[in-house]
Amino acid sequence: MKHGKRAGIFYKFKTKYLLISYLFGFVVYLSLRKIGSLDIWWHLRAGQYIVSQKVFPCQNIFSHSAPSHFWIAYSWLTEIIFYYVSIIGFNWLIVLRTCLMLITFVIVFKTTYEASYKNFNLSIVITLLMAFVSSSSWVMRPQLFSFLFTAFFVYILYKFESNGEKKIIWFIPLIMLFWVNLHVYFVVGFFLVLVHLLGSAFRSWFLSGENKEEEIKKRKVLFKIIAVSLFVCLINPYTYRIFWEVIRLFGQHWARENITELQSPNFHSIIPMFFEIILFLLIFSLSVAKKRPSFVDLVLFSGFTYQALYSLRDLPFWAIVMAPMLGRYLGEFLIYLKKTKNSVQNKIKIDVPEKNVFCFIDKFLKKTYFFINWFLLVILIGVIGFRFIKDKKIESCVDIKYFPLGAVEFIKENNLPGRMFNSFNWGGYLIYSLYPEWKVSIDGR
Repeated sequence: MKHGKRAGIFYKFKTKYLLISYLFGFVVYLSLRKIGSLDIWWHLRAGQYIVSQKVFPCQNIFSHSAPSHFWIAYSWLTEIIFYYVSIIGFNWLIVLRTCLMLITFVIVFKTTYEASYKNFNLSIVITLLMAFVSSSSWVMRPQLFSFLFTAFFVYILYKFESNGEKKIIWFIPLIMLFWVNLHVYFVVGFFLVLVHLLGSAFRSWFLSGENKEEEIKKRKVLFKIIAVSLFVCLINPYTYRIFWEVIRLFGQHWARENITELQSPNFHSIIPMFFEIILFLLIFSLSVAKKRPSFVDLVLFSGFTYQALYSLRDLPFWAIVMAPMLGRYLGEFLIYLKKTKNSVQNKIKIDVPEKNVFCFIDKFLKKTYFFINWFLLVILIGVIGFRFIKDKKIESCVDIKYFPLGAVEFIKENNLPGRMFNSFNWGGYLIYSLYPEWKVSIDGR
């Protein structure tokens, strides 16, 4: 049987599918690490409190140092989800994180692929790099849902701008209904839509006739989306107060000065170094673009780059939003290079001997690529399987070196009296382990 006529799943597994498998396998591998989040603990306890008491807290229930302090569980829905998943097993929390990040970067890859003029290899490389630079922030916290919804918004707005699909844009208010109850970064969604609205208004200045009318219609749709989304965001246990909470959180100067992930990236570390390289590559692609960058692209680039340079926690948002932009401008540049190369080759004929070592290697790979691909895929599955944590116990799923497990057991066994004075990093775990018998003095909230 000739190679070209071979059939079946074994011979259909091409290198293209292997690259996709390795891309998403890499995302899964990065996501399957142990839980190291300092805040997951008080999120779990808050979820348990809401479920058991059937009430949404409005003051500090976990601390003895500021019991009357105003505090709301703005990620209440995420906390309930985390709590119920943790009942099944802590390893399933890791599976949940893996699923969220996998779906996020499937969307990022699809958006980048379409934006890069369907340049498959370029989209694979960009998505792989963006996943790597954002992986340090894939901690077990409600922000995982914000990463997912940001990717959805970027894709929806891209389809709306490029193809004029007006039906898909109405998914935004529906997503907002969940986002406002899952994480406080729902404001990122508003920012994305608002930038596209302003971009439409900016383009209208340079258009006339039917094109201008079409742009006005598009702007009206975006304005309606923002209005409906604002109304939808009031559908939460705290109604309008959720917006005041956003302002309060973004105005916490103490937190930004003292918490590492809220500070600027350290470019002496490996991940920020890759961020720096991709940022320079993005600037280069914008500067050599055949078409002048649009108002929307410039605002998104400036806003998300500033925030990523200001706070390491916001780096994933930069990666998700910038991936399609980098794909589009680099894709245009590569198309230009290809046309230039073809025109040069037509003018200068280069004779290359058919029988040489490169032709031999090429023929050899064409005959054996399906065997090699399946072998590599088996290795990928084995690595991921080895990484997966099967034990449900906390000790197996959590980086215990960060938490005082022994101290907690000592407090319980001896029933120590008095008020607790604890470190900032241990507050969340102490809430999870000792509340309501003991309350903390400080924690990650």
